[in-house]
Amino acid sequence: MDTDASPPDKFGLARVFTTPVQATEAGKINLWTDLIPISENRLGRASATAWYIASAGASNPPSIVHAYIEGQEGVYQESRVGFNPDGIEFKARIDFGCAWVSYRGWVKNNGA
Repeated sequence: MDTDASPPDKFGLARVFTTPVQATEAGKINLWTDLIPISENRLGRASATAWYIASAGASNPPSIVHAYIEGQEGVYQESRVGFNPDGIEFKARIDFGCAWVSYRGWVKNNGA
């Protein structure tokens, strides 16, 4: 899955950039429709104009790997019945981590 990550101020532009169009001529097709635009608030803190493309294509090794704590794949759920007040309490968490392993497959554009 290829992704276009942008700050919130540029998310609308990213959606326009990746929207499929009904081209009437061969030279006017949109080559970027396979990108999935996402918005991340923290990207806007570093730069108001920069955006990123992440590619998970066959020619690129994984850039980010994720893992669960051994024996805790998926959501851990716990509940207990309350006596004062009457009710049930629920707790859920995901023990999850990720790390960068390669810079290949990521591109940063400083924007305009």
